[in-house]
Amino acid sequence: MVLRFVLGVCIAAVSVSAIAQDELGKKERKKIVIDWATYDGAKSYAIEYESIIPKSTVKQVADALDEVLTQYVQVFRFKPADKLKVKFLDNPNTFEQEGGNPSNPAHFNPSTEYLVMQQMPFYQLIPTVYHEACHQYLHFYIGRGVPIPIWFNEGMAMYYEGIQKSRETMNPA
Repeated sequence: MVLRFVLGVCIAAVSVSAIAQDELGKKERKKIVIDWATYDGAKSYAIEYESIIPKSTVKQVADALDEVLTQYVQVFRFKPADKLKVKFLDNPNTFEQEGGNPSNPAHFNPSTEYLVMQQMPFYQLIPTVYHEACHQYLHFYIGRGVPIPIWFNEGMAMYYEGIQKSRETMNPA
């Protein structure tokens, strides 16, 4: 009986301290005003980006997205009817404000259907774009609201993450 009481008190104390710790970590952050621009040069993507990002970088990302979509369509024989939506953010602060997790540089949000990514070194940016764009593509291919097994979703995204266009196809002789 005494043991149950002591155990109950300990559990309550841990729960209260955990709640207090959660509240301590939550600060009311000021919302950062994002100066948005749009890029209309992509064939299959509607891209919103922070205007501080160089347009040449946005163009490279748009070209990479269009290229990888071509690869998806060749394999799955399905092309989304509408342009796919992308938000490209300059830094971790604005990325987090738009729903990003600081431990991941990009994500696909099925509820908004946006691929959200942040600026990073280019050698990481394109594989990350390919990976997250695959999640977005599968969302439309399989169907809205249909659960995709994690092993399939992540497996396909990891496969497409590794696609690299060869220099021969980029600059034919």
